[in-house]
Amino acid sequence: MEISLNSVSKEYRIIEKGDSLFKRKKRSIHALNDISFSIKSGEICGLIGLNGAGKSTLTKILCGVLSETSGEIKLTLDGKEVIGEEFKKNMSVIFGHRGQLWDNLQVADSYEIISRIYDIPRDEFQERLRWLDQMLELNDLLYRPARQLSLGQRMKCEVAGNLLCMPKLLLLDEPTIGLDILTKENIFNTILEIHKEIENTIIFTSHDLKDVGNLCNRILILNKGKLIFDDSISTLYETYANEYIITLKSPNKLLSIDELGRMLGDYQKNIKHIEYKENCLLIYFNKEDNSIPFKIMELLDKELAPNNFNLSTTNFEQIILNIYEG
Repeated sequence: MEISLNSVSKEYRIIEKGDSLFKRKKRSIHALNDISFSIKSGEICGLIGLNGAGKSTLTKILCGVLSETSGEIKLTLDGKEVIGEEFKKNMSVIFGHRGQLWDNLQVADSYEIISRIYDIPRDEFQERLRWLDQMLELNDLLYRPARQLSLGQRMKCEVAGNLLCMPKLLLLDEPTIGLDILTKENIFNTILEIHKEIENTIIFTSHDLKDVGNLCNRILILNKGKLIFDDSISTLYETYANEYIITLKSPNKLLSIDELGRMLGDYQKNIKHIEYKENCLLIYFNKEDNSIPFKIMELLDKELAPNNFNLSTTNFEQIILNIYEG
């Protein structure tokens, strides 16, 4: 499913305490401010931002829970615009804080209802459920009421329920809350297997930046209701990963910063700063000359004989932090 947003804004009117009970002040809050972007069918996009940036508001607008105050949203499937019931049958949304399973029903019974809502043929429903059971290891969870499940177990069952319809548009809003590492990996593998089969469009919202970096190939960053970045992860690194980091651990006593400075000589002009952390020496310098880090590592290897050497660049989490800090 293709998505196109043109100058979409969402405004809330809130009432504040006034000078008297009969006179209240009204103030507008812009949850989204002039958002425009297009997503092609089959893309996996990460939507990230600080609390209150507008991520959940945008997700709710895309799935039809909220209406935009202004702007235009167009959703197309196989070249045709989809609206109403046709859109609902081809879309699924997972909110980590809100589920669709019925608390007092067995999970399998909830799935039966979901299959009828989405009008899934009986044989297809049973085949998909068997596959999801195998991929996510649902096992006896299918025959327990949802209210008896732990947070992680319930999230696993919620994900399975949302994937039964093989959605052409899958919206994930913090779907990994309460999940252990193994369950999270199983869920991502299942989502990617379905994506490989039907080439659906996925928008993944999460505060876990590592998950976003691993799952997505494009990033949209919101800040105070505005879209401040929209491009591939590779472009994000090329634009904002502007430093190298040498980390070393030496069997000998590490030099002081002054002693290290004298040893590095003319290379000091390339260095941003030096610090010691957990018995390791970290040297930060700008990505101006790619040969510099290797020359410095050669010098350090000769002088300090370290038993552990590592050259890295700015990680994904630090890049996002740098963007927000300006």
